[in-house]
Amino acid sequence: MKLQFVINPISGGKSKKRVIEALQKHFPKSEYEIAINFTEKEKHATEITQRAVEKLVDVVVAVGGDGTINEVAQALIGSEIPLGIIPYGSGNGLARHLNMYASPEKAVEIIKKFNPQKIDTCVINEKPFLCTSGVGFDAYVSSLFAQAGKRGFQTYVESTLKAFFQYKPETYILETENGTMEMEAFSVTFANASQYGNNAFIAPQADIQDGWLDVCVLTPFPKWQMPKIGLDLFLKNLPKTKYYQSFRVKSVKLKRSQAGAVHLDGENYAFGKELKVTIQPQSLKVLVA
Repeated sequence: MKLQFVINPISGGKSKKRVIEALQKHFPKSEYEIAINFTEKEKHATEITQRAVEKLVDVVVAVGGDGTINEVAQALIGSEIPLGIIPYGSGNGLARHLNMYASPEKAVEIIKKFNPQKIDTCVINEKPFLCTSGVGFDAYVSSLFAQAGKRGFQTYVESTLKAFFQYKPETYILETENGTMEMEAFSVTFANASQYGNNAFIAPQADIQDGWLDVCVLTPFPKWQMPKIGLDLFLKNLPKTKYYQSFRVKSVKLKRSQAGAVHLDGENYAFGKELKVTIQPQSLKVLVA
């Protein structure tokens, strides 16, 4: 079996020494043909994966967080080559959603078991994502996190607290196959998977194999409600709050007054005033437990 490992050396702020040791131990040369490459720049993971696809490898394994997984997946969407995951990021949203967040050794076992299943992917303004994308507060947090200069859960919490006292809700127009609505929102999230990462469940009802996109809107709320909103996010209770609403669509267009930040699988981007999001059912093979 031919395997390509794509490793982000800085994801999650963690050393990858343990991963390398696990690969050498569990994939002996007598049984496997493996290639290991480290990413050195943005989009490098996609380039490495594209070359691996041309060489007809059997599996491409992303070693990193949701951003690294996204870049690898971009070159695998629509192909028959499955994606393997060794989660090593800050949030690990996709691995957690798929119940694959464990030790590197456990992740290796899943890869060796070779059980591919198809999942949905999404596109926002022609850019693919696997877990979540969105605008508003979460995107603002993502922009601060990107500017912080260091990764990890603690940095993310610090960025969230800073954003809470600076961010102001915006007004959006949403157009779907079911009609048009205008609303002021704290955040608008397009969810393919159930969570952002770190078990923060923005869409606990989301199914990554159902062919539907969950649009989750959090409307403005009093600041004193923030602790409860945050707790509900981690306890899967957010849908029970009166400030939350969601609906399922195949595609959605969002319009806002000005260009700004968009978060996409944990990474920060700047997009224009109009966004178009669509679901791509059963478009990516992933090795699962």
